[in-house]
Amino acid sequence: MTESRIPWEDGELSPLMRVTRTLALPLKPLAGAARMVDGRLSPALTFALLTLLPLAFLRGIIPWTHHIWFAPGFGLKVEEELPWQLLALDIGRAGSFGIVMTVALWLAMALPFVHLLRAFSRKRHAGAIAWRTLFYSAWLVPLSLEGLLHFGLFWAWPQPTHPFFPWMLLVLDVLPLLLLLTFMRIVARTVCGVSLVQMVALLLVPLLSLFLMRAWCLMLLQGALPVPPENRAAPADASGVFAFQLQARE
Repeated sequence: MTESRIPWEDGELSPLMRVTRTLALPLKPLAGAARMVDGRLSPALTFALLTLLPLAFLRGIIPWTHHIWFAPGFGLKVEEELPWQLLALDIGRAGSFGIVMTVALWLAMALPFVHLLRAFSRKRHAGAIAWRTLFYSAWLVPLSLEGLLHFGLFWAWPQPTHPFFPWMLLVLDVLPLLLLLTFMRIVARTVCGVSLVQMVALLLVPLLSLFLMRAWCLMLLQGALPVPPENRAAPADASGVFAFQLQARE
């Protein structure tokens, strides 16, 4: 494999190596940015679909399932005497909400970034470079901003009242988004030659669009949240931010 080739597009690698090495590209942004220059969009889109959609589906299960209880320490309880058809429908419904919200958030970032990079860069095919960058890093979106890592820690952590717990959640909420923004910035700066002044708009506009879309999605999906029993995660503030307080079933 050549150093300038995306691992996902290298047929000489095993499927596992292709996936894992491609997932690592945003984690090594300087090396990964140079690989966004050449290549077709179809493999990048395929990779995005295979990574983004499953993670987005899982992201929706904890906040939007009505018949499954998640408690600290990997506690799990399914509503008694529930037909498996209704359980499958409940999981599918919750996962579909996760997919819809995640795709909406990704598009809210992607569209402004692509259009601005085309406008600011003199490099040919700047739009294609932007799309490849976003496709190969799309898997970070369902992990960000009260995403899969956020809910996963709530479920796994045995003591959610620990004083450091909110800070751990904050790190998990912000870190994937910072990795994505860093990857976008390095691609725009080193590959497409965007100036530092232009970089401010190139990152600020997609980020603002992301937060506006997130607020709108939370407002629309507020009615889809389950009515919480005493031991169920529930939205705790009027801003629409999910402040989950998982308590173990006695």
